[in-house]
Amino acid sequence: MTIVATARRVLAVARDRAAGTLLERKARARLAAANTDAPERFDCVVYFADDPGSAYQVRQWLQPLAELARTRPAAVLVHRPTTAAGLLPDSPLPVYLAAGISQVGDFVNAHGVGLVFYVNNNRDNFTVLRLAAPIHVHLSHGESDKISMASNQLKAYDYAFIAGPASRERILGHLRRM
Repeated sequence: MTIVATARRVLAVARDRAAGTLLERKARARLAAANTDAPERFDCVVYFADDPGSAYQVRQWLQPLAELARTRPAAVLVHRPTTAAGLLPDSPLPVYLAAGISQVGDFVNAHGVGLVFYVNNNRDNFTVLRLAAPIHVHLSHGESDKISMASNQLKAYDYAFIAGPASRERILGHLRRM
């Protein structure tokens, strides 16, 4: 790679990082303004690490979680600024951004979170599972014959809520020691 090509690549990376930092700042400002009436403690959060294109996976749980929040304060905790911005208009729950595991840990500790829900098997979920204090519950975003619906990943969670008898049979038929 020539010096000019290297310099161009360095400038492109710097521009991308600056744009990402600006996007994150804007998202955090919007979230802070929207969450002024949010409680200080949350019994539970749904953690979502995917991009806005996959947000349908968490959207289907917003109303059930809003019902839960009537007696147990709940929030949405997302990994990406673009996802936070996309969910904010639709969410009856407060939406927060935690862009890294240290931010997730800080949020969980600061807000007394005792339970974390997950709606998919995103690899970033498994980083959050290292937090020992909260209970980790896999909700999923639907039931299908996909192998991810009956994979060893389910063993990582404290609980896996499943769709019913067919799901139970599939899981027990594919997983050992479940």
